[in-house]
Parts: sequence; structure tokens; C-alpha cells
Amino acid sequence: NDVTLVTQCSVNNLYHLIETLQLWKGPISVALFVPGSSIIHAELAIKFIKQCFPLRKVQFHLVYPEHHTPTFDGNNLEIWVGLLFANDRLRCKDLFETLSSIEGENYATWGIPYPQNTLRNVAKLAVQTEYLIVLDIDVMPSYGLRENFLEKVLRNRGRNKTAETKIAYIPPAFELKINEQMPENKALLLTAWKSNQIRPFHYETCPSCHKPARYDEWKAISTNLNLGIAYEAEWQPSWEPFYIAHTSHTPDYDERFKQYGYDRISQNCELRLCGFTFVVMANSFVVHKGFKERGKFHHEKEVENKRNFNLFQNVFIPEMTKKYSSSGVDCLDSGRRKGKAKITFRQHFNKNTKEKLLRNGDQVEL
Repeated sequence: NDVTLVTQCSVNNLYHLIETLQLWKGPISVALFVPGSSIIHAELAIKFIKQCFPLRKVQFHLVYPEHHTPTFDGNNLEIWVGLLFANDRLRCKDLFETLSSIEGENYATWGIPYPQNTLRNVAKLAVQTEYLIVLDIDVMPSYGLRENFLEKVLRNRGRNKTAETKIAYIPPAFELKINEQMPENKALLLTAWKSNQIRPFHYETCPSCHKPARYDEWKAISTNLNLGIAYEAEWQPSWEPFYIAHTSHTPDYDERFKQYGYDRISQNCELRLCGFTFVVMANSFVVHKGFKERGKFHHEKEVENKRNFNLFQNVFIPEMTKKYSSSGVDCLDSGRRKGKAKITFRQHFNKNTKEKLLRNGDQVEL
């Protein structure tokens, strides 16, 4: 009855794991993308982390393309020397800065798309606990999220535990201004929210991606109430919540989605089709470090997003409809509304994408 935190990244972003290790005392499963010489940088980074944190509960899984296997050349000699003498020169107070300076191979120059869903599945496959939570490497769990789930949610489960294996427990997602301190609890988060230091995740770039968590209602629930669950949330298109769920009942991520867009929306769609209920946790949350801003939505991301949308609508959705033909629901309309949808997924995609690009002065044909 424990929860494993599942995450993935390239070597360049492994420094984010430091804060996660300070916030999460349960098992962690990390998949690292290490094409080419990145394997050496990964070994150096893991060795540094191991000197400063107990890693008994942490697994690292190294993943690389078959056509771009781990390599060593003379340019990496300095890194190998660093491995040999790491114990002599590392101070734990400098760990964040040290890891931030480690840069793996730029796989984009080789035309290798970042396979986040493959990495998620690798890390997920190694989970040995009853529950898991899949977070991006730059998304931090709130203090005590794991303990709150174990003590306030699992202890209050009903007798029909089989029925409860298909529940997604959602800590609302926020984004925090760079250099602001992570709030230790909900009360401090609400204070930071009032001063605009923190806000709902993707507040500017994709409001619908997390809006179904109903932030205003969540904010109104008193922190004095000893609650694990706040309310049930209605599924909506484009929703991509982070959640805790039963490991053996959580579907894998579709590995055809690479780079940017629909990599988590697609998996959340399958959660709905296979019968999951979505409930929002009352006092727990997750936080992305840094605001997602409109001006940083560049044209390359739009190309990736459009490609993945076409994959989602024209390939993934028909496959899921066939696979779950008896479910009586789909992923193109809201959870409870009956009849014709007021806006199609295509309309939703075009509207949100055009708005993002027009803010940046870009042109795109949809």
C-alpha cells in the first residue's frame, strides 16, 4: 500500500530530481534518455546525487535508441576523469548547480524525437507498489502528498476495494514563478495565489488542460477540514491531469506520441474509456517550477502539436473506440453531456492553437 513516483527526463534536466528527493520519501522510478555520449553524463550525474541523497528507494532506467547506442570518444575523457574524482570535489550544497551544468548530447541534431511516453512506460513497468503517480521531472509533489494519500484516502476506502481500483486521485496542478519558494501546504499556496506568485497550471497557454479540476471550488474548501477527497470531477476533452492510480489498472502510454502534444491527453482518454472515475484531492497539489507563458509557444511546437493531434483524432481515437466499444462513452465530448457536442475536438484544437500563434506573430495553416 505505497505509491511510487514515476518520472522521466534527459540528462540536461536531471537536476530537477534534487527537489523531488527532498519532497518525496517514497519509492521513485526515473527513466533517463541517454543516446550516444549522454550515458556518460548520466553516470556522472547519478554518482553525484548518490553522494548527497540515500537512493535505496530510487531506480534509474537508462533508455536509448537502437540506432544511437551509448558511445565513448576522446571528447568525453574529462567526464570520465570527473567520475574518478567526483568524491574529492563535490559539495552537496553545490549539487543543484553542479547537475545544472551537466549537458548530455543534443539528440535533436540527430533527428531523434524525444520519446517521453516510452520513457514513462519503462519507469512505470518497474513499479512494485500498489499505486503510482506519473509526474514530469519539473513538476514537484506537495509536501506530504504521499502520506496524505496513504493516511486519509486509502484508510477510508470502502469494503469494495475492487471497484476502487479504477479511481484517479488528482492533486490540482499549479505553476510557480521562477525563484519563488515552493509552498509547504495549501494555506501557504492560497496566500501565494493571492499575490500572483502561483496560479493554475497552463493558465495562459492551455486553460482547458487543467480547468476540470475546478480550482475555485478547491480553493474554497477549508484547510482545517481533515479531508482526503474534495469532490468528483467531470471528465472533459483536452484534460491532462496528474493523478495517483492503481498500478495494475493504469493503461500504458501510447509510444507513438513523441515530442510535444497529446502524449498525456491520449492516456487520460483511455482512462475514461476503460471506466475510471476522477476525484480531486482536498489538500494536496503538484507544482511546476516556472510560469508557462504565451510568448514561448514557438512554431516547432505547433508543428509537433498538429502532427500529434492528427495522430490522436485519426488513429488513436478510432482504435480506442473499437477497443472499448461497449463502454458507451468517447473522448470527443464531456463526461455527462448527452447529444451533439457544442464544440468538436477539431474546433477546440484550431481555436487554441491559432490564439497561441497569433500572440507570437506566427502564421500557420490549419
